[in-house]
Formats: sequence, C-alpha cells, structure tokens
Amino acid sequence: MTTTLLLPWLPIVLAVGVGSRLLDRVRGGVVGLIGALFWVLLVQSTLGAGMFFQGRMVAALTIGALAIVAVGAWSGYAARQEAAARERERAVQLTPREPTASGLPPVADVLRRFDDWLEVNRHQADPWPEFGEFLRAALHDLCGATHVRPYRVLSQGDVLIPLRAFEPGDNPDLVSARRGIVGHVVTSGVSFVAGDAAHGRLIDELAGESEEDIAWCFAITQGGRRIGLVRVGQLTAAGQRDTRRLETAATVVCQFWAMLTEVCRSRAAETLDPASNLLTRESFLAEADRALAAADAQSEPAAVAVIALEGIRTLSDRGDWEIADALIAAAARLLRERVRGDDRLGRFDESRFVLLLRRVDSALATLIVNQLVSRLDELCRQEVARIYGDDPLGTLTVRCGVSGTGMERPALATLVARAVAQCHQARRTVVPVSSDLEESTEPAAVAVSTSAAGEAGVQS
Repeated sequence: MTTTLLLPWLPIVLAVGVGSRLLDRVRGGVVGLIGALFWVLLVQSTLGAGMFFQGRMVAALTIGALAIVAVGAWSGYAARQEAAARERERAVQLTPREPTASGLPPVADVLRRFDDWLEVNRHQADPWPEFGEFLRAALHDLCGATHVRPYRVLSQGDVLIPLRAFEPGDNPDLVSARRGIVGHVVTSGVSFVAGDAAHGRLIDELAGESEEDIAWCFAITQGGRRIGLVRVGQLTAAGQRDTRRLETAATVVCQFWAMLTEVCRSRAAETLDPASNLLTRESFLAEADRALAAADAQSEPAAVAVIALEGIRTLSDRGDWEIADALIAAAARLLRERVRGDDRLGRFDESRFVLLLRRVDSALATLIVNQLVSRLDELCRQEVARIYGDDPLGTLTVRCGVSGTGMERPALATLVARAVAQCHQARRTVVPVSSDLEESTEPAAVAVSTSAAGEAGVQS
C-alpha cells in the first residue's frame, strides 16, 4: 500500500511545485488542489473504491492531498516574493541617487573646484575678494546658502572687514566683532543656526537684535584663533534642517580659508624682506617690470628712485643689528605710508630702498623724493636720539638718486642702474638728491650725527 501511495505522489508533488512557481499563491493552491484530486483518483483506480472504507487509508490520502495543495500554494507565494524583490532592486538601480544630507558628491565637486581656483589665483596680489566670490558659490552648492557675506577679523580683533575689493575713497562696511549674534559667534566660536532649539531662547533674542536676517553664522578658526566669519542670510528649508550638512560645509570652508592663508604667508615669506616687510629686490623687479610695461602701454612717464641710509652698515658691523633693523623697519613704514597704491616699493639691499613712481617725470619725481628724504631725515634724527641720546657714535646720512623714463622709454634694469649711479653721484657731490637732470636740489647733504640728534631730542 505504501508503494501504491508514494510512487504516484512524489512526481505529482514535484510537478505541482515546479508549475506553481510560475503563478501566485492562490493559483498555485488551485494547481495543488488539482494535483491532489488527480493523485486520489489514481490511487483509487489502483486499489478500488473499498479504500475509502479503511480509516488508515483515508487518513493517508487526506494528509497526502493537503501536502500537495500546500506545496502548490507555497511555491506560488515564494515565486511572487522573489519577483517583487527583483523588481525593487532593479528600480533602485535605475533611480538616480540624490546626495544624502552629509553626502560626498557635492563636497568632492567643491574640493576639485577649489584646487583649480587656487592654482589660478594663488599668485594674485590680493586673492581675498575672488575667494569671497568662490565661497558664495561653494556654500550655495553645499547647502543652498544665499546672501553670503564673508569677513576677516582685523589684527586688533574688534572689527570684521568684508573680503570684497574696495575702490579708492570707499568706506568699507565694518562690522563689530563684539556685538550681537556676530560677536557671540566670533567670541565663542559656536555656530548659530536660526530655528535650532539647541542654542536656547536668549541666543534667539540676540539674533533678533540684528538689522539683517541671519539664517546661519559660523566662525573661521585656525589654531584656536578666530580669523574670519561667514554670515548667511538665507538657507533652503532642507539645508536649515540638516545640521550635519551645515557642519560639513563650515568645516570645508574653514579648510579652504586656512589653506589660502598659508599660501599667502608662504608667498610673503618668499617675496617680502623680513626686516622691512617690503618686496625683496627680485620680487620688486618682477612687479615693477609689469607696472612699467603698463605705464608704457598708456604712454605714461615713470621714474625710479634709489634711497640709501648711509651708516646702517656701520651699525651692523658694530654689532647693533637690532638697532639697524629697527631703523630699516621705521624707514620702510614711512615710505609705505607715503607712496601711492600703483607705485612699487622694495628693499634693494642692506641699506637702500628702491621706488618706482608712475605718471611722474624726473623733475616731479625729484620734488617728491626731496620730501621723502626730508621726512626720513627727521625720522632718523628722532630714532637715533631716542636710542643713543647724546652719545656720539657716528653719522647716519640719507641720500637718493632719481632716473626718469624721458622720451626713450628705457627698460627697468636701465632705470635702476641709472638711479643707483645718481645715488653714488649724490654721495660724491655731498647732496641729498641727485637726478638724471644733473641738478642738485640742496646745497648740502642731509647728515644725521648722533650728537646733533641728541640736541634735537633735547629741543623737542
């Protein structure tokens, strides 16, 4: 009997299971029911109708039939679930991925753009205005920020100045670094996001005192110091809710800011003289050559002046290096305050400065440098009197040589060589200023002795 039941049951179960995988659960159950009826009829044709009067036979038929139905229903259900899972996976693969809150695609894109920007702008004399424009675009891409205003912290730390460029006579819109929500962010270094319940009611009241809307504000920190601040007027709703994205954007901006700062410092170390903080000779020649070419293109006259502080080398030889450096630094500050923005000023060597003056001829340049020499003379008298008092330790003399372009438009190297020669001529003829016009502007040299400086210090 067992053989009669199992031999036809096994192939029927297999057939129902395989066939139902092409259907769903209900249809698989129907196939299973048909298979069970077929199996019962097949057994009945073999054993006869008397099997329905045997209890064990009826139980075996019932269990076998139910098993066939169950296999059909389960196979259909499992097949449908697998098909649905494959459809979902395919849909996910075909759907374009949106960046997550802290997703890397926009960050990676901004990083690549900053590398390109830095390569182009790292040699600019003042790259910060362009950097401010780059930050506006970067923050818009990173978190949908608009009305972005970046500021630098001035050396005294009480005032913020915008990164934008200023025209001559412009009054920059300075912002206090100690008042309102901006002052709180700069002082504490803690970012502010409007609507964030984490910072408390008092911070909201502080932000409300601002005349302009502030959706987000964060400080630029480097080595524990606050060197800048970024104020954002508006954020998208998604960006304002996503604090992790804002933190990521702020961190990226801080890294950009710090990198540009280091690039500027590195460039300054290569191009600026440490004692005077003026351009080195090589850097001056490069910048002055470009300025002279621009002047030639506009048919403008130009002049080069070489100013010597004779006696500085004597101080160095005597071991008073700090005093010599202090005098060089003071003279450099005075010259930097007196020259115009489109002129070029550098330190030529240990005791001489070199100055390119645009839009002036030799005669006008001579008048200008006469005033400079006079002020340098007064400065040196005061400094020498302050340092040495009445102790006569030598003489400090200020001389200058001037050479103009005239009508021939010589090269910069020629102008500098002529100005150096005129400076030697001033020393030989004992005059403070000698120009290529071969005219002395003063009857006597400007000499500063320490004894006379002492008298000047007592009189003042």
